[in-house]
Formats: sequence, C-alpha cells, structure tokens
Amino acid sequence: MVDSLIAPIHAPSRGQHRRSMLNNDGLPLQVCLSSSTEKVSVRLIGDPCTGVADTVERLRQSIRRLHDVICWTKSQGLARYYALTVERTLPTDRRQRGNLQYGGLWLAMGVRQGEGMALYTTLDWAEVSLRARWRYAQEWLESILPAGSRAAEQLGVLPLLAWPVSVGLEGSSDADAVAKVYARLKEPVSLGNLGLDSFPLPEFAGFSERILAGRTLPDTGMLISVGFAVASGQLISTKLDICGHCVPRSPKEWQDTILQIARELDVRPILVDRLLTEQPVEVAFIGLGQNVPSSYRVNLYLKAISLR
Repeated sequence: MVDSLIAPIHAPSRGQHRRSMLNNDGLPLQVCLSSSTEKVSVRLIGDPCTGVADTVERLRQSIRRLHDVICWTKSQGLARYYALTVERTLPTDRRQRGNLQYGGLWLAMGVRQGEGMALYTTLDWAEVSLRARWRYAQEWLESILPAGSRAAEQLGVLPLLAWPVSVGLEGSSDADAVAKVYARLKEPVSLGNLGLDSFPLPEFAGFSERILAGRTLPDTGMLISVGFAVASGQLISTKLDICGHCVPRSPKEWQDTILQIARELDVRPILVDRLLTEQPVEVAFIGLGQNVPSSYRVNLYLKAISLR
C-alpha cells in the first residue's frame, strides 16, 4: 500500500524543482514513530503522485489514491468526511488547481490494516489574507463537526497570531475521528498567549526548550496543531512539531534527548540510535502532543537521507 501513498513517484535530482513539501529535500515519504504511555506505533505519511507533471491531473490522481487508502484501511465510515475535506479545503477551479505546484494533499496510514488513516490538505493555494485562510479552515470545521460545537471560540486567539497552512482528518470511524488545523505563528509568541486552555504550558515549554537547546528557529521550523473530536466537536488535542533539520544532532544526541523526554512525560522510549547510525535515515520532525486531559505522545518523523 506504500504505492497508494506516493506513486507515481518523482524524487528530485540536484537543480530540479521540488514537487513535494513533505520533507526539506522534496522526498515524498516519512515514517512516524508515535510513543504513548501504552505503546509505540508506526505510521507512513506520503505525498502521492509527485511524478505527475500536470498539477490538475496530479490532484485528480491523488484523490483516487485517497479512495484506495480508504478501502485498504477499511475507513469507509469516514468517507463522507474525507469528501467534505477535499470539497471545502481544496480549490475547485481548474486555474487554481493549476497553481498547486507542490500538490494538494498528503495521505497517512498505520502499517497494519485496520489502524486507521489520515488525509491532510493544503491551504497554501488560498488568498494571502489571514482572515480568508481561516475562513476556509473554520467553514470546513463547521461542515465536519456537530452543529453548535463553537469551534471558532475554542481556537482562542490563534486565528489572530498564526497562519493556517493545512487541515487534517485522522481516524477510522466516527467514534475516533479527529479534525485538525495546522498553523504557523506569524511571529514569536509565548504559548501562554494563544488562549488555548488545553495547551499544557510547562510540558510544551520544557519540550521546546530541550529540543531547541538555545537555537533560533526559522518561521517554517515550528508547527502548531489543534484537534477536535468529530463526534462531540470538543477540542481534544494540541500538538507542537519542531523541524529536526533546524536543530541538528548526532544519532546519540537524538537518542539521549528522546529518552529524557520519554522519562519526563512517562511515555514509551523510542529507540532510534542504531536506526539513525546504521540506516540512511534522519529526523525530519519531532513533536509533542497532548490528548485532553493529560495523555501525552511523542512523535518522531523519519525520512531517508537524500543521496543527491
């Protein structure tokens, strides 16, 4: 099923235009190791159809791949929500679709059948206006969540301080589906000023300080996400992702950092020192998420080292 996530594939050679923004070098596949108190799970994240030159045709074929992944993961119960996500957050006009130079969507799924899937769509095609971007995201939330869920209120002041860059729908059924909005801060802001009651400030601040270790991130180096339960409309998760290439470490340093974070948050350790040493892979992102009220997860996103 990896073919459904990425094929037909185009891996850029030196000097070629990147066809994917999933990784810093244009490669269209990541492996996500997600650690909770109970277990470490594995997901694949792919940017489909990077080998299709025409962007309109690429999006059409990517939507076909979405249907393949829905069937393989037995997520048909969420098919109407995936259709709404495509309809509400991606352009319908052919000219606008032609401007999707990096593609319109990413797909993710567990490595075992029945573990659910995810669809992520870009908002980068939308108008430059911050208000317009958030309008697309909020109208999508209103179409997905139950009436009266008041998602806009639960977002706090995030729409004033951050650019929404994408949305995501994760899960396998109505009962566990989560609708997410991903955003990048317009400028450095204290996490406590976002107005999100569910943001665990000491833990998130400690995590970011440990990962940054005094480094300064570029604007694209940090991503904030908020997740709403599709069944109830309540904000149930928040997550902070940091670019691994912006905070380079040796394999041993990554392992020591991950083990320390695991001890502090009481999640299962992710053992990657041999993987990073013996295989051509590197850390693309590392993230900390919280499911309300206090369940943490550490996500480690790995990518192949480009041999260009």
